[in-house]
Amino acid sequence: MQSCNSGGCVGAEKSHGTVLYAGPYNPQYSTTVDYKPPHQNFTVEVPTFFITGKAVLSVTHLALVGAGLEPMLEFKNVTVNIA
Repeated sequence: MQSCNSGGCVGAEKSHGTVLYAGPYNPQYSTTVDYKPPHQNFTVEVPTFFITGKAVLSVTHLALVGAGLEPMLEFKNVTVNIA
């Protein structure tokens, strides 16, 4: 997570900011009939030192899929308001 300044928010592909979770990833299929792909939910807390206002919450996902020769790398960002 990273605070946004007057120039806007910076995504995870440029800067990681404060790391809120670093641990195992064990995606599972849904047990309901919503047909979601394998996924995992995470609960994180905003650190008390974090500045109020806009911030960007980012996820960086690195994986080896199948027998491919190259890793898959993806970034997902969402802008949030820290109160």
